[in-house]
Amino acid sequence: MKKQSVQDIRRLRARDIMIPSVLTVRDNMSVQDAAHFLIEHEISGAPVVDGYDNTVGVFSLTDIAREKAEQGETASNRFFRNFYAEGWEDELEPEEMEQLAMGGESRLVRDAMTPAIYTVSEQASVSEIAAAMIEGRVHRLFVTDEDCLTGIVTTLDILKLLRE
Repeated sequence: MKKQSVQDIRRLRARDIMIPSVLTVRDNMSVQDAAHFLIEHEISGAPVVDGYDNTVGVFSLTDIAREKAEQGETASNRFFRNFYAEGWEDELEPEEMEQLAMGGESRLVRDAMTPAIYTVSEQASVSEIAAAMIEGRVHRLFVTDEDCLTGIVTTLDILKLLRE
């Protein structure tokens, strides 16, 4: 990628920086299977789709941590709360992620997911994307074109722009 000036970055739109192939999880998957899916694909979250392929929420490492804390695993509750407060999902190693995936066989993704869906249009500027992430306190936004999911933009995508 060539060096970007501030002016170049300001002209970029969501369609220019989004990842067009969006990995999804099904709302009827077990929490454990969905956790393994995230681990396998080395991602921290994915949109959740129902039986009609409608996007109905987001499933992320934060949801796994919340699920574990609600199960009353007292030895690790403090660990999960601290990481949740500090944006821990960017800090986990694959081995630590695997530990989080243990259990949750009987709960379904629809019961553990975050039902809020944050979207931006393909025409959204980088500034609008950053503002939406900050306001929603989210790490990923779904990119849409006329209510159709066309991609995803993550905080990592924004950071890559700044690095360049």
